[in-house]
Amino acid sequence: MTPDKWLEENYLGEIFSGRFEHLKILVEELDLMPRCQVVTIGGTNGKGETARILESILNSHQFKTALNTSPHLVAVNERFVFNGEAISDSELIENFQQIQSLLDQRISYFEFLFLVFLNVVKKKSPDIVILEVGLGGRLDATNVLNADIAAITSISRDHQDILGNSYRKIFFEKAGIFRKNQKVFTSFSLKFLNQLMQLTAQNLSLNWCPVEVGGDNFSQANRKLALAMAAELLDKEKCTIVSENTNDFAKRKSWMLKKKQFDLYPSHNPDGIRKLFQLLNASQYNHYDTLIISFSDRSERDLDAMIKTLKQSFRVDQIFYYNFDHAKSLKREKRKQLKDKFGLQSLDKETFSTELLGQNILVTGSNYFLGEFIRYHSGC
Repeated sequence: MTPDKWLEENYLGEIFSGRFEHLKILVEELDLMPRCQVVTIGGTNGKGETARILESILNSHQFKTALNTSPHLVAVNERFVFNGEAISDSELIENFQQIQSLLDQRISYFEFLFLVFLNVVKKKSPDIVILEVGLGGRLDATNVLNADIAAITSISRDHQDILGNSYRKIFFEKAGIFRKNQKVFTSFSLKFLNQLMQLTAQNLSLNWCPVEVGGDNFSQANRKLALAMAAELLDKEKCTIVSENTNDFAKRKSWMLKKKQFDLYPSHNPDGIRKLFQLLNASQYNHYDTLIISFSDRSERDLDAMIKTLKQSFRVDQIFYYNFDHAKSLKREKRKQLKDKFGLQSLDKETFSTELLGQNILVTGSNYFLGEFIRYHSGC
């Protein structure tokens, strides 16, 4: 049995409850509070990439790390990374069973996975734990820990039904990961967000370290943020990144299939689409002739903005909308309306054929879609 199958049989899907009052009690009762430094990274876009860059830097300096990210693309093991390596199936299931045996109450999918992660951390005793916030910050499971260092990568409109529809409201939710007198790093490009951050820093007596990003593209900004945090953790003025390629941490997967290149980048909201183009354009890697896209269910306004940005930014010969069934994917009628409106071609796992595609294919959209695409097509 795989860990994903075990979860299917024992826990419901990824439903955000926003009720974690009892989780800290469970963490304390099970003696799962980490006995090492903790870094929590939030933000609308870029938090996963920043976390992976930070992990890479720390590993290159011989620090033992534990990295918790979400969501996963193909297998839940991806959320449990220790010293750069995902946990094995057998070890993960063993920890699933151990935590399950200790619980006398029903908890959510997210809460359970976080308890399991902390259980593995307790056994492996890393030097530093790196947490990527799942959703928001204030009500996220990761926020039961008081981090030594916190960071916010960026803020834009996403999950507005939960986080609010204004930058001020979204900032409030993201800033919920901060603690009084804490060391905090940000890489905001908007003056308004820096003004909000300055007020928050004063109110909480934060040691705020704004990272200047200027005209940097999204990945360069994430690298600067990770380097600033690493310098603080390592107590060094200069840290180095193992890879100098700005795409290495943003790209989630790449492969050749029948002499055609497939590159997968997650990009699930309007701001993410814009930043993806900036990244690829800055690195002169914008020679794609085919786009394959698919998004989670969201407002018509957001969907229109994303498609328009893609069509204007990437002068490609073909744009395919990939149809797949998932609890969070666009419903069939909404997909049809979008394809008709923008003249998108249709594609799914049954009709997929490399003969339909160009030579250089960019695959982007929600993480759920990328996971589906990898499962069905990376080995075909």
